[in-house]
Amino acid sequence: MSRVNFQTEHEIVVLGDGAVGKSAMIVCFVFGSFVNEYDPTHEDSYRKQCLIENESVIVRLSEKGAGGEYEHLRRHDIQRAEGFILVYSTTSNRSFEIISHLHQEILQGKNQNTVPMVIVGNKCDLESEREVSINEGQDLARALGCRFFEASAKAGINVDEVFNTTLREIWQLGRETQQLETGARSIHNTEYQDSDLSESTVKCCCTLQ
Repeated sequence: MSRVNFQTEHEIVVLGDGAVGKSAMIVCFVFGSFVNEYDPTHEDSYRKQCLIENESVIVRLSEKGAGGEYEHLRRHDIQRAEGFILVYSTTSNRSFEIISHLHQEILQGKNQNTVPMVIVGNKCDLESEREVSINEGQDLARALGCRFFEASAKAGINVDEVFNTTLREIWQLGRETQQLETGARSIHNTEYQDSDLSESTVKCCCTLQ
């Protein structure tokens, strides 16, 4: 009989304003190429096999816009996904200002204090068109407790690092959660055994009387 190998699958959603390069970053990560034009009405999701801490996993990737028309779709993706990449364009103050709102939306949607999130300033190769400084990006990420990168899907700068860091944070959080659950079960079992021993002692005393 042949063995079936089941790989762990994680889901990452890329969020941000329109035209910040969300899909371009995903395509660059998955295929190593740059897409100059993208049809926003055509929704795609991608899967890629990755190696994290010597473990082979599958990562599923999709993207959603920050507009109100995508709110119900974002809500669904936020509940389902494990990690998030929040992308703004270094050439757009407007896209940068949206990041903190997306961050809050994710925390509320997940109802968790800790969610793997990475903030990315894309299009860092367009230095002459820059509106958001690297210091502003770093300060925002620090205030929100997120990792930060400036990247360029077009030039292939830091794209792999962004996705691999997000995936590593998902893996780390899962490992910490598993350790906490194991510790809680261990404490529960110890208390249960102590309770059994206490009851046995009481019964013994009653017999001696």
